[in-house]
Amino acid sequence: MSVRHLNILWTNADPLTSHNMVMMYATNAILRQWWDEVTVIIWGAPLTEILQSGAPLLTV
Repeated sequence: MSVRHLNILWTNADPLTSHNMVMMYATNAILRQWWDEVTVIIWGAPLTEILQSGAPLLTV
């Protein structure tokens, strides 16, 4: 059987996009077994800088 692998290309530094699309879909793809493996690829200087700073992406 082949492994079904999803790659999500995350290119937007907007915290709401991160929470409501990227992370939500990646999490559910694993939990609900939509895909066998999920990789989130971070692309873009502003986004990389935000993640390296350790600042939270979304405050609830």
